Amino acid sequence: MEKTADISKPTGRQHTYVFTNGDRLNLFGVTDVNLSGAWYRVTDHTGALYVIDPAKVLYSVNKMIS
Repeated sequence: MEKTADISKPTGRQHTYVFTNGDRLNLFGVTDVNLSGAWYRVTDHTGALYVIDPAKVLYSVNKMIS
């Protein structure tokens, strides 16, 4: 009998930032996005704060996953 991993699909707000160097930052369960000021500040469901330099962001994708 095969054993499967119990990995749940993330839900809630997802933000993906694609940077000019090709790197991607995928954030799930985003609770707050603050775009005012010189840097973007994004908080996820765990309370982690991400500070992002908008000059290095090529584009971003925001969507709701249910």
